[in-house]
Amino acid sequence: MENFSALILQQAARLAKALPAAGLILYWEQVAGLEDVHLDKLDSRLILVVRGEKNRARAEQVSDRVVVVPRAELTRQAQISLGVLTASARGFCGGGERLVCLAGPCGEAGGVDTIQVVDVSGPTTGLCASCSNGLSDHVPAQIFNAVLNLALELAQEGREGKPIGTVFVLGDSEKVLQFSRQMVLNPFAGYPEASLNIVQPEMKETLREFASLDGAFVIRGDGTVIAAGRQLSASSLDLELPQGMGARHHAAAGITAVTEALALAISESSGTVTVFHHGQIIASLEKAGPPRPVLRED
Repeated sequence: MENFSALILQQAARLAKALPAAGLILYWEQVAGLEDVHLDKLDSRLILVVRGEKNRARAEQVSDRVVVVPRAELTRQAQISLGVLTASARGFCGGGERLVCLAGPCGEAGGVDTIQVVDVSGPTTGLCASCSNGLSDHVPAQIFNAVLNLALELAQEGREGKPIGTVFVLGDSEKVLQFSRQMVLNPFAGYPEASLNIVQPEMKETLREFASLDGAFVIRGDGTVIAAGRQLSASSLDLELPQGMGARHHAAAGITAVTEALALAISESSGTVTVFHHGQIIASLEKAGPPRPVLRED
């Protein structure tokens, strides 16, 4: 497996140079343990994706373009979408650029077995050109990443082992409030704003507690959580969404169609995190299923 992964990586680097591509995206944990791989010698602009903070410092010794994502177990396509999405949020790539992306089994030193060429604003990722350079003028990368990380963690872990479905609406909050109404008493009303920012460590557990409420969270572009339990009133818009998406996803898509906000919807049934902007899906991050059993001949 090590030799195979090293060969895949070398071919991907050659492909990135030949296209030419704006960067080569790969997950640090999937290749760092391979003896035949020398990342610092690859003739390509590396964008390293690190799952969790543990290996950030080591990755930054190899590349100056490092993004940190949650330790979520995702499908290969979701790994690629997440890498492109977070690299875009950091400004490492933008609309009209092409990337070569690598993916493989989740886990430490899982190796790589998939190469995909992605046009950042093309249909492969769904990342629309208007939001592919920093994603949104209303939302800094740090805040977007904090909300995305929380959504992925909730999708993976739920609350007390039970699945959670909810929506986070991020940015353009004044207009979002105009297109929504409070379904229950707002649990965030009346508290000092400094204590309500999404980057505060204690806010993560607080949001977990309220994630079971009906309705959506509304988060200001600076990361301040201003409401929970909001009913989004733009869900009746005639939007084309994939079959199987219900009221929660239509509400998330609808609110982004009439505002400049981003919305992240967690499916309670599948654990997939879907990111919307301008009424469109810009990323769908699907959980990886259990590994298939290895069939052995007697």
